[in-house]
Amino acid sequence: MTYCIYSFDHPATSTYKRLLRVILAGDQRFNCRLDKATTYLKFEGIALIHKLGVIVEQHDKEFQNLKKMNIQEQIKELIKSQAEPKQSEMQELHNLILELMPKSKQWYFDGKNEEGKQVAHPTIGYGNYNITYKDGSTREFFRIGLLANPTGLAVHIMGIDDKKFLIDRYGKTIGKAKVGSYGIAFKSIKDINLEILKEAIRYRTELEN
Repeated sequence: MTYCIYSFDHPATSTYKRLLRVILAGDQRFNCRLDKATTYLKFEGIALIHKLGVIVEQHDKEFQNLKKMNIQEQIKELIKSQAEPKQSEMQELHNLILELMPKSKQWYFDGKNEEGKQVAHPTIGYGNYNITYKDGSTREFFRIGLLANPTGLAVHIMGIDDKKFLIDRYGKTIGKAKVGSYGIAFKSIKDINLEILKEAIRYRTELEN
């Protein structure tokens, strides 16, 4: 009789744990122990390794689908939470970015740090790229961000090394907007040239990383 320990790292969310319990429920060959950081599955018999792998794979697909649905709902709620006309304009920009990036990954960033403190405005993200830090570590993040702030709306264009690029390239032609090293902020889309904004977004999407 062989006992093996199979472990896999995964965000330890309550949804994840509930789903895993449901999937394993009723199968007495599995002894499931869940902790805060990692899920450990103890099973009997080497022959069950493949079955366990299939269960994990099936569950991960379900988890990712739920996560994707949750992001879509959060995006909808963020847009709906804005007062008019900001709500309609944010929806228009959201649709515009999706047209420019139809197959891109979508993100929802709540603006909170690891301690749960609000450090930024909630942001909708589009696409992805890898940030490389000085210590060699990497982090995935969105290429384009859309957010609402007290004075209007902003589009963040992330990952451009030249901090003056947006200002030099689009600052004089985009209209009544504040252009910074990675962001274009404006009170209303009526104040800016949308074609120039689209050009800036396209430029970022075409970069390799």
